[in-house]
Amino acid sequence: MDKSLSAKPLQATPQDIVAIQETLQKNEQGLTPADLIVRTGLSVYQVQDALEELIKTHPCRLQANEKGEIIYQFDFLKEKNTLNKLIGKVWGGTKNAVINFVKWRVSNDLYKNYGSSLINWIIALAPISPLIPFYFLFKKTSPSFKAKTEEIKNFFYEGETPPEKDTFRDDNIKKIAFDFIFGEKEKIDKLDLEKRILSYIDLHKGKITTADLIMLTGWSFEKAEQEASKLMVQYQGNVYVTEEGIIIYDFPQVNSQQKVWHNANPYLSPYIWDNLPPLRKWNSNYSSENTVMAKAIVIQFLYTLFFVPLWLVLIKGSLFGSSFFGFIYYAFWIALSFAYSTFLPTFIIGKYKMLKENKKRKAQNDYFSFLKNIGEEKEAILLHNPYSADQEPKNEDFYNKVLKEWQGEIKSDAQGTILYHFERLAKELAIVERERKENTKPTN
Repeated sequence: MDKSLSAKPLQATPQDIVAIQETLQKNEQGLTPADLIVRTGLSVYQVQDALEELIKTHPCRLQANEKGEIIYQFDFLKEKNTLNKLIGKVWGGTKNAVINFVKWRVSNDLYKNYGSSLINWIIALAPISPLIPFYFLFKKTSPSFKAKTEEIKNFFYEGETPPEKDTFRDDNIKKIAFDFIFGEKEKIDKLDLEKRILSYIDLHKGKITTADLIMLTGWSFEKAEQEASKLMVQYQGNVYVTEEGIIIYDFPQVNSQQKVWHNANPYLSPYIWDNLPPLRKWNSNYSSENTVMAKAIVIQFLYTLFFVPLWLVLIKGSLFGSSFFGFIYYAFWIALSFAYSTFLPTFIIGKYKMLKENKKRKAQNDYFSFLKNIGEEKEAILLHNPYSADQEPKNEDFYNKVLKEWQGEIKSDAQGTILYHFERLAKELAIVERERKENTKPTN
């Protein structure tokens, strides 16, 4: 996942202030600015600006810890409702009520049009009825056609395993219908990358090199150098060069009281191969629920093929259709049919895009998993033994990519064994570890 650090403004946005407030509310004992930087991923400037804004509107106590750092402790009292806030709540409630009503109508129409009776299927399949015998014939005689049919069914029906065969949560129909058609929104922490890097810096005495960054993110050395410069600006870092010529990035402001890993699994390393982005799933519906919804939107689509031409004929050939009210009546149902018919292509396009994205994400995850071998060895890995034909690299593209991006070089030993050496990686990691133990201060 070749993700870059986000550009941050010098001033806190309203969303930043809310993020700081929520973090402080979860930690009633108070937090230092460094704690807030690590927990939120916001820059030094954003945190300072947000604290100044919160002090203007909420009671705040300042205390000092044993290190002499300032701890901010706020009393977040419930705010009184003003007329504007009351109007805003009424408007928001009204808007949600309208949206929920539309969801309820659409959801119930979909559900009932599938589940009410067999007549719906008969009407819906009427336009394509001549093709139905050929479908069953090919399915029975052609294994490849049958396999493709099952693949298509799985595309529509796949979901969570239901507790019982035909489970359908009627009380949750609105969510089931909309999650099936449009997919669930993926929950992404936009500052997850910053939080992982900052927690790593915090736990390593404020010092980091580009070698650390490439192992945390999977970046190339070139990209890591660019992003390290951003980190310096956003988190008031310093830089100094060791006698070996290694650049150390030092962040004295990133020094929280309670040092914790920002990691999904605290027992895993912070490196990219132990923090792979998960593949997306379309929704959390049961497969039985997705089966019902798939059939429902197919029926709605086929209804359009049958009823729209019928209504157009009725409009043209009836007195009622030629009147103003008749025109409005038929126009409403035609528009509704067209609207419902968009559910099927919306689902297909949306899920196809998700599967395409998952394919890219899986390829990235395979590469990041491959990097673990290099990250553990740090200096050299065996590429190919010329005396053993079965040791050809399975991921030659990965080897070529990491050789270029992590500035490796190919060497061979006295026995002719070809090795990939990553001397810069090993050297930077060794020297920055020494600097952390010595707690070397940057020189001006």
